[in-house]
Amino acid sequence: MDADGHVVPDSALQLKAEITGPAELLGFGSANPITDQAYTSGTAPAYRGRALAVLRAGTEAGTVCLKVAAEGVEAVCLTLPVEKV
Repeated sequence: MDADGHVVPDSALQLKAEITGPAELLGFGSANPITDQAYTSGTAPAYRGRALAVLRAGTEAGTVCLKVAAEGVEAVCLTLPVEKV
């Protein structure tokens, strides 16, 4: 979103994902069909303003924070509850 709260559909910011809590980041990337990026690096450019994170959890109960940051944009933490399976 821009400073006025409008979605920017063509955003290509370089994003960085980090996990805290009982989970691991298995992959992080965009939905861009033409890319050579490595999905295991934890960094990816947004594609049309979006990115996808794949997490593995379930060996421990707790709360996971998926933090995504980009230069010039406030970092966001998505909090997810995890149950042991």
